[in-house]
Amino acid sequence: MNQLNIIKQKIEELYDLNLEKKCRRREYVEARSLFCKVCKDNLNVTFHQIGRAINKNHATAVYYKKNIENLMTYDKDIVNNYNKILQKLHLEEENFDHLDKDELKTLIKSLKKENKLLKLQLQK
Repeated sequence: MNQLNIIKQKIEELYDLNLEKKCRRREYVEARSLFCKVCKDNLNVTFHQIGRAINKNHATAVYYKKNIENLMTYDKDIVNNYNKILQKLHLEEENFDHLDKDELKTLIKSLKKENKLLKLQLQK
């Protein structure tokens, strides 16, 4: 199972819904938006790949990510859900046996990126 599917599964469990369902209700849009943000922030994937995972196009994935970032500035529930997803993912990342070579490379790249960002934050 690749990283996108793992994130998708965790978000579907948290919100108790199917991200691929065609629905404009708030909880569906919020869950899909959270999926886009988590994937883009933590994986080295394109918006095209993210959109394809939830049966949307790349422009929709870009919109979802920007929209959720705006909502997170004032909606603490969304921030809490984002942090819950990250915690669930980091707990599972302790065991890397299920990852193939390409997924491990992607994980290493995202960790290097995160490390650089943290170093920049410390320098400020």
